[in-house]
Amino acid sequence: MKKLSTLILALALILALFISCNADASEGIFSEIASSTESSKVKIKLYLGQSSSDMYYLAADGVRVLGENEPVIENTKAMSLDSAALFGTELYTLDKDGNLRYYANLNDLSDVKTISGKFKTLLNGSKLAISTDNELYSLSGATATRIIENEIKDLPEKEKKEKVFEFATPMEAEDQALLPVKLTGGKTRLYFMNNGTLEKTIELDRSTDFKAFQYTGSSYILIESDKKGYVIESSATAFPEKESFTLKTTLASDGKASSFVYTSTDGTFMVVQVINAFDTIKLSDYSVETVTKGFAADIRTAEIKNIRVSGTNQFIAATNEGLLFKIDMTKNPSTATKL
Repeated sequence: MKKLSTLILALALILALFISCNADASEGIFSEIASSTESSKVKIKLYLGQSSSDMYYLAADGVRVLGENEPVIENTKAMSLDSAALFGTELYTLDKDGNLRYYANLNDLSDVKTISGKFKTLLNGSKLAISTDNELYSLSGATATRIIENEIKDLPEKEKKEKVFEFATPMEAEDQALLPVKLTGGKTRLYFMNNGTLEKTIELDRSTDFKAFQYTGSSYILIESDKKGYVIESSATAFPEKESFTLKTTLASDGKASSFVYTSTDGTFMVVQVINAFDTIKLSDYSVETVTKGFAADIRTAEIKNIRVSGTNQFIAATNEGLLFKIDMTKNPSTATKL
């Protein structure tokens, strides 16, 4: 009888332990599901920059501050945000219906004004926006001023159908911007902007698709979808006849390739994301090396949405996985740290 009681007690203890373990496991599973759900809510679309000590980014559910549980500007059925741009304490947002809004002070987001007109593109590093009728506007407060007009919009309808003037996807390097325009006859016009001001215009007798763009302080670097890189000096008036370099690794088949420029004791380099790696171009001789270690080890397979400067040779990268990384090229080896 005593042996039977001992056996029953042992079985009871085992059963209790089993139930406890399953409860913990279930709690873990549900916790993981909750984390996954929250992660999908904060899926990052764009890193906007820093204001005071707060880091702002555009997520699937609105504009957020890193570390906060709720968005500071929330997506709604009436206002589904497509893009945003941060300048100090000023914030612009563009929704999917083409409405461009201006928030004068991040400390009082109830003070919001809708800018006149409809827009399709809001640039992230310059106070520029492209309207739905393909005209470029500079932004100052809640005012949009046209600086490049659509050359064919006032033509008779019959003639207009035979002409082309259409802004393609712009590219940015902080306050520098490249705005390609598709023209009649398969030609391309390039507008180079510096902090919202037109610096130069260059035309090509062909259609092209640029994947990466940077500015070194004295020259513009453009990389096309065929991996060829072109260097345009600030004083140049025409597009180069020959490429300066060719990337070693294939670029992604769609979208734009994220990039940045940094300087070390070995020189100045442009870094471009390619498939599962980064190609580094030394700007003194345009030699190209493929990098998978250092900063690249943690982010080389990530879909990087954009990269912004955060300090000297330091950058913030926003990834499609809902994570921000700080790239630090001052360290040896370089690092990419999850924020």
